[in-house]
Amino acid sequence: MLSATFSVTVFVMIQLMAGALAQSTCTNTTCSSNEFCFEDGQIVVCRICDDACVGCTGFGNSNCKTCKAGYQLVDTVCTACPSNTFGVNCTGVCHCLLGAEDCRPLDGKCTQCAQGWTDFPYCQIPCSNTTFGSNCENSCHCPPGDNCSAINGICASGTCALGWGGPSCQILLPKLVTLPQVSNVSCRNVTVKWPQWKENFDIGTGPIGRYILWYKVNESTFPWQSNVLREYNASASEYEVHVTNLTPDTFYVFRLDIKRVDTASRKLMDATPGFVSAPVFIPCTVTTSQGPGLGTTIRPPGSNLLNDSLFTVWPVNDTTIQVSWGLLASAVNYTINVSISYYMTHIGNCQSVENATVYKISVTKSGSHNISGMLPWRQYTVNLTAVNEQLNITDYIIKAVDTAESKPTGVIHPVIVTNFSARSVSFSWNNLNCTERGGILLYYSVTVYLMNPNNSIIAFQGNTSTTMYQVQTLLPATNYGVVVLYFNSKGSTELRNFSYFNTADDFPEKPRIAAIFTVGNTFTVTVDPPTVTNGNLRQYMMSYDLVEENFSKPTIIIQDVVKGTNITISALEYDREYSVKVSVSTLAGFGNYSEAMNIRTQQRHPEGPPVSLSTNNTARNETCLNVTWGEPSQPNGVIIDYQVNYTEVGDIIPKVVVITVNSTYCYICNLTAGQLYLFTVRSRNAGGYGPAAEWRAYTEHGIPPQPPPPVFINATVSTIAVALYPVMLSPRLLTAYAVFVKDLTIQRKRRQGQVPNTTCPGNPTDFGDMVAKFQREEILDKKDFQIGDNKTYGGIINYPLTKDHLYNISYVVISDIDGICKFNFNKIKSPVKASPPTAPVQVPIEKREDTNTGLVIAIVVIILILVIAAIIFCIVWWYRNKREQPYSLQFDDKYSLSMSICQDDYNPQKYWNTVYSLRESRYIVAGRDYRYTEDDPYMNGSAVAYRATAPLTFQEEFRNLPRKPLFSCNAAKILANRDKNRFPHLHPYDHSRVKLDTDINVQTDYINANFIHGYQRKSAYIAAQSPFDEDTVLDFWRMIYQYQISVVVMLENIVEDNIVKCTQYWPEKGQVRYGEFELDLIKTDSFADFCIRTINLRLKTEKEWQLVNIFEFLSWPEHGVPDNAIPLLEMRRKVRECQSQGDDRTPVVVHCGTGVSRTGTFIAIDALLEQYEKEGRISVHSFVKKIRKDRIAMVRTVKQYVFIYEAIFEAFIVGNTTMGLDMKEKYRQLTKKNPKTGHSYLKDQFKCLQEFTRKIYPNQCEAAYLPANADKNRFPDVVPPDAYRPVLRTPGGLGRTDYINALFLDGYRHPNHFIITQTPLHTTVIDFWKLVYDYDIKTIVMMENYKNEDDTCAEYWPSEDMKQYEPFFVQCVQVFQEENVTIRDLNLINMQTPKQKRLIRQFQFNAWSDPEFTPKSKSMLLDLIYLVKQWQVQTNKSQRPILIHCKDGATHSGLFCAAYILCEKFEEEGEIDVFHTIKHLKRRRLQIIDILDQYRFCYKILWDYINMRMPGGTLSDKMSCSQSDNIYYGSQSLSSYASHKELVYE
Repeated sequence: MLSATFSVTVFVMIQLMAGALAQSTCTNTTCSSNEFCFEDGQIVVCRICDDACVGCTGFGNSNCKTCKAGYQLVDTVCTACPSNTFGVNCTGVCHCLLGAEDCRPLDGKCTQCAQGWTDFPYCQIPCSNTTFGSNCENSCHCPPGDNCSAINGICASGTCALGWGGPSCQILLPKLVTLPQVSNVSCRNVTVKWPQWKENFDIGTGPIGRYILWYKVNESTFPWQSNVLREYNASASEYEVHVTNLTPDTFYVFRLDIKRVDTASRKLMDATPGFVSAPVFIPCTVTTSQGPGLGTTIRPPGSNLLNDSLFTVWPVNDTTIQVSWGLLASAVNYTINVSISYYMTHIGNCQSVENATVYKISVTKSGSHNISGMLPWRQYTVNLTAVNEQLNITDYIIKAVDTAESKPTGVIHPVIVTNFSARSVSFSWNNLNCTERGGILLYYSVTVYLMNPNNSIIAFQGNTSTTMYQVQTLLPATNYGVVVLYFNSKGSTELRNFSYFNTADDFPEKPRIAAIFTVGNTFTVTVDPPTVTNGNLRQYMMSYDLVEENFSKPTIIIQDVVKGTNITISALEYDREYSVKVSVSTLAGFGNYSEAMNIRTQQRHPEGPPVSLSTNNTARNETCLNVTWGEPSQPNGVIIDYQVNYTEVGDIIPKVVVITVNSTYCYICNLTAGQLYLFTVRSRNAGGYGPAAEWRAYTEHGIPPQPPPPVFINATVSTIAVALYPVMLSPRLLTAYAVFVKDLTIQRKRRQGQVPNTTCPGNPTDFGDMVAKFQREEILDKKDFQIGDNKTYGGIINYPLTKDHLYNISYVVISDIDGICKFNFNKIKSPVKASPPTAPVQVPIEKREDTNTGLVIAIVVIILILVIAAIIFCIVWWYRNKREQPYSLQFDDKYSLSMSICQDDYNPQKYWNTVYSLRESRYIVAGRDYRYTEDDPYMNGSAVAYRATAPLTFQEEFRNLPRKPLFSCNAAKILANRDKNRFPHLHPYDHSRVKLDTDINVQTDYINANFIHGYQRKSAYIAAQSPFDEDTVLDFWRMIYQYQISVVVMLENIVEDNIVKCTQYWPEKGQVRYGEFELDLIKTDSFADFCIRTINLRLKTEKEWQLVNIFEFLSWPEHGVPDNAIPLLEMRRKVRECQSQGDDRTPVVVHCGTGVSRTGTFIAIDALLEQYEKEGRISVHSFVKKIRKDRIAMVRTVKQYVFIYEAIFEAFIVGNTTMGLDMKEKYRQLTKKNPKTGHSYLKDQFKCLQEFTRKIYPNQCEAAYLPANADKNRFPDVVPPDAYRPVLRTPGGLGRTDYINALFLDGYRHPNHFIITQTPLHTTVIDFWKLVYDYDIKTIVMMENYKNEDDTCAEYWPSEDMKQYEPFFVQCVQVFQEENVTIRDLNLINMQTPKQKRLIRQFQFNAWSDPEFTPKSKSMLLDLIYLVKQWQVQTNKSQRPILIHCKDGATHSGLFCAAYILCEKFEEEGEIDVFHTIKHLKRRRLQIIDILDQYRFCYKILWDYINMRMPGGTLSDKMSCSQSDNIYYGSQSLSSYASHKELVYE
């Protein structure tokens, strides 16, 4: 009741919505903020506002609610901003280097900032006093306190800071690092040398023009003087000058200046003062030779006591000097007092010492003395005095001495940043105190460190002789530390304290648009940030415009980076191509745009429903309706297809069926007769689906059931009373009842006033006159009715009858629905006379006895005939069975098969041994005697003695498995990991879960996956749920990469039951990137039930690839298990081969939607197959119980549990049946006699094929046994299962349904590659051509020569020219002969599209006579296969099905398909499993390869194909080679074994 109410509610809602749509106006229509409502007649649409508007009330720029940025309101009209202005109401002023044309009116954006402005690309911040130029990229170099021009950097004073020159003070002037060297000092004269200036060593930039040597008296206030100039000489390495006329006995200092040549004017520029040399003393009184560290010697004139040559002063180290002296020989004999006095005069070359303490010591007349306690890098004056008091003579000698230099002791800190930008920094520092320098400055070492959290890396090193420096090779937005060291000849200051600074942000590199997703008129742009950000990213700026506008009027969207990398744009125009580019900003501003990417918005979906929706009643029947319609009035583009939904009206539980077609009609079958259906049709273009149209229509109803005959009650002279009984029929199918009477006494005209037959118009009957018509409600139970009572019933007058006339009375049930009227009737058992009760019309008793006697005799005769027919049938059946002929035409019991008594008795448990406890193992017992037993590892086990307890069933084993969680799953329940679980109750156990290493992709270790132990191997598998979004896809590839996975098994389709089960995590073609991973699809190898994808995987920073193979199984149904384990076993074999080629120690990843059901089943099958192969017995219960300890709920259903047994039984039922190069040896073994059965092993193998191939029951073939389809089957037991039959779609023909006796069979690489069918009956030729047309078949293979005498086989092609098979014409184009194959080219033309012709080639195989079960020649059949293959490749690249037919659609057709697949598979793989290949075909039609001769023929034709058709084959040696021979193509035939061995045992 609830469902019915829901159906009515939905219908009413649809009607209300449709009414609302039809009555839409601008008063009840809501448009977006940038649209306005517009009524055009009866159409109401939302139009986009003018580009100048933000919201509007109508067309144009005069109806704006607000002007957009870049426009201003002038007299109620939004007009564009004047030149060089921008923004809301044009209040902004542009500052673009290229002028007003470069300024975007929306926001003032420029391609380059004007001089003096920064904050690119908007350029609205003026430069500070320390920078200038475009975007303030240049640093000013003005004297302290001076002002710098922001435009050109010119200083207001007209001068530059010390060391800088040029118009904008941007040239670092040259200066030598090395001090001038003074030598050859004499009275008034010295020689000065200096090296050539070097670009990369010394300070500043060239070119050099002139050197100027300056000198002056040390510490004097007099200006520097110079008369020494040297022009630059490029070939000179050193310069030397002589300076004369110096003041005697005076200290001088020297300085070298360098003048640079201006490259523009070629004039000399001002020079930067050079470094000053140490003071040099100019001696004139006495000049003695100098040694290292010795100064000038000074002595007074007059009498001499001291020997000048013996007086030396020498620095021993930096704190000690040694003084040596002696007297003249003439003064030795006198009393002489000698003393030494000394004092400090200078600290190095930087400071003089005043009022220094004088130290005096008395010494002997001659000798030497060490004076210690002196300070390093000091200049001392040493006075040696000799006094002769007797002669009153005083003699002295004065020498100046420098103590040795020592390592500097101070620290230069702090280093002050004076200016910085994104890539450069300028800093200065104070020099060391003079007392800390320890020696003459050689240079300052400037080291800049890149500061990392854990260490520091040297980013720059340079030397300078000034207290300022600029570094220009830094990284933007980076933390640095700088250290300045003072270097003299003895070393440097210690590395202690860093001075830290950060460079400014620079413009980021351009980002990359990773993807654009379009939905309707909205697209979402996914941006990959730039790899080099040059700072903290702040905002994304996306610019988009129509492609044809070329960004002339782009729209800008700004989004903060913190909001993510997805930028969504909505309210675009439908079906227009846009160009999109993105830039990103740091504090420095926005960087360059990315490469533009074009994207087209989707078409707007159709705006109206399909028109003229109706049904074509001429094509209507009891199970089919032909629904037609027209294209919508506003399709908005090309209509791609139509979605047709239909459901039964009034159904308690509505079941909506959805189909998609690409035409304006749809022929729908499998409907219920006489049922009202509601159809909705909606059209789809590239923009999606439009609104739906509705239509209701009835299917044609069937003939109503025959009513019970009217029962005579009594009669009068004018009336006859009868009893009428109701018919059990649905109220909607029962329209009325009618009563007819026919006067049998006299054949004359109808009585006056009587109504003629109006049962159903156009259906003549011989019922007589209608006397009454009743509605269904009037006969709900037995009704007594008096014919001739002169009353009116249903508008019919029941006139009185004629006395003594004999009447026949008919009782009619009428079903009149939707213009189609059908009826059924029954008559009274015998005519009745209208006469008084005293004279009833009766049949004499004697007559009735005679009649009964005749009836008994007739029945006995019929029974005898049936018994004789049954005996004959049994004899024929026995004879045909003896010859192993599977079928014969049986007309007498053609449709006697009852589905109710044919139950599926399949029980896989009977194939295994009986166990009584869960501790016991199982092994296969079925077919043990059929297997070849030599070295057979599968024959373990023996019979189990009887036990008191009941045997365990598979279902009981499953029920004893643990069901609740066994261990903790805490990691899965962490908040950050919850979204990575598809199902809230299926979490990985903590102890066995797969843990990922954190990497540059994701900072979490979680994935919903567990390690699973296999057979004698730990962590042999990883069971995982399928990835279902971008995050889980990335985690999935992280797992594959980190654990070096080479094999992935996928056990589901991407979409099942219209639900996405797994996100496609591999590239469709070429390369794709997930996070930091690059994937490259190498190849896809497709088979009928699975495909193998080979993919290269690597991190984008790596060069080496990791090879991954993905095995996707395509035939596992959403609910349940595969109906056939053979394809899964075939894929498993290839998985094992792939593992053996790589590192088989890595786990195999197995995944499905849950990661437990199909995944657990496959893992159990794989591991238990390995165990059974080695041990010959298994315990499925123990293994599943074990893997449930590794992951929850592995193998979830009892069907999956039983399927494990089925798969293992399938793999081992007849042992290893795979043959390769050892085919000859294995066939030799099969021809041996089996001592257990007395037959050959080949025959026993065939018996296994017959006994253990699961039967097909009538309840699987319901369509074939419908009354409307029963006559379409030549043999009632050779019919297709509903799951694998092709459904006819093309309408046409009388009384046609969607059924044809045809069956899909899989090929080697393509599913449903073959369609096998019976040769058409005369009544099914049209269905045959519908099959060809609907499935676009290009190839028909006819596996019989038509020389049989079966007249049920129709010739379905014209013998010449053209023939009509409604709704088709078939034209014979040409006929030619190829050996034993007749080839016909036929044109198939649909009468609805007569200009379109389809070329079809028919191959008629003439080398197979009907009574025989194999062709005359294997070579002839191989020729046919070759011709068919060649034609398939030529016309459709083997993508269309091949249609094969024979009389029963099995005997000949099945052998062709088997041979085709066996040859194709062996040629590609070099090995074949004949047994399972044929068994796979028989699972859909048991009658395929149903006799031993055909089974043997398959081996023989395969051998001939290897020898005669494959490269390397030979026709020699006639089976004399064995497996050990070098040439494996050793025989043309296998018949030598069959002739003398095998046939004996059969």
